[in-house]
Amino acid sequence: EKQAAAAAEARDDATSRLAESARADARSAARREAAAAAEALEKATARETGSREAFARVLSSLDTAVASAFSSATRRVDADDRGTDAELREEEEEDDVDVEFSLEPSGEEDSAGDDDSE
Repeated sequence: EKQAAAAAEARDDATSRLAESARADARSAARREAAAAAEALEKATARETGSREAFARVLSSLDTAVASAFSSATRRVDADDRGTDAELREEEEEDDVDVEFSLEPSGEEDSAGDDDSE
């Protein structure tokens, strides 16, 4: 009987350790999933920030181009009113603006967006 009781106690102890191990594995898996979700959120946030910054650069370039075109058109109307085409040409040459924009951030690479292997 003592051996049967000891065997039952050992069985219960082993069952208890197995259950605790299973719970620990589940907690560990949940932590890994949470870490992966946090990393994915961080990457998505970085991509969104990069997209917003690129859009802001495009809008700024567009604003510059529109302002330049409006200024040029206004000077043209004023020059036509004055009849001074030579002055208009000089002003346009002085204010000639080359508008360039890039979707890449200036000076920094977006390392969060480089890993698209997922």
